[in-house]
Amino acid sequence: MSEPPGAARIVEVRPRDGLQNIKTTGLQTMEITSVVSPRAIPQLADCRAVLADPMIKGMVRDDSLRVPVLVTNLKGLEVAVENGVREVAVFVSATEAFSRANINATIEEGLARAGHVANRATVVGVAVRGSSALLDMGCYEVSLGDTLGVGTAVDVKTLLDYLLEHGISSSQYAGHFHDTYDQVLGNVWQAYRCGLRVFDSSVAGL
Repeated sequence: MSEPPGAARIVEVRPRDGLQNIKTTGLQTMEITSVVSPRAIPQLADCRAVLADPMIKGMVRDDSLRVPVLVTNLKGLEVAVENGVREVAVFVSATEAFSRANINATIEEGLARAGHVANRATVVGVAVRGSSALLDMGCYEVSLGDTLGVGTAVDVKTLLDYLLEHGISSSQYAGHFHDTYDQVLGNVWQAYRCGLRVFDSSVAGL
């Protein structure tokens, strides 16, 4: 049998078909979008439309929910605040190469940007979730991200032991682990054993 010509069309139904079978998800915190340049990340070019959607606005106003928005600079924070967002997340990389690739800035520049966002957000009453150097800038929680998925349970324990030994409570940390190399369950379990009780997730591991 010969190979049929032309491309296939894939229809992703996970957010609908996967979630419709779960009567109660129990989710009270959902990061809904990121305010970034559409040139940098075309997939998120609709962030303003998402934030302006009546259903999303209703979620943002719901005191029983937390719907943070990722922002990388003051302009992004401005868009979030204009749309009534009450919580934002800022991002800082642990390596220069990843920082350049992700936000086109050095670690030092990224920290400065995040600091400006955190300071301004605090002034206007917006909660900020960020990274460890930003706790002093007003972030309430640090999400430790292994976005490449290369970390192991041993790495997680080593990092968390170091951080906890330096006086930062486990209640200020969250785990953000990617499953690129099938390490995520071991990493989450190890972080849980080290005292973390907040973890980022994605629908069906997407």
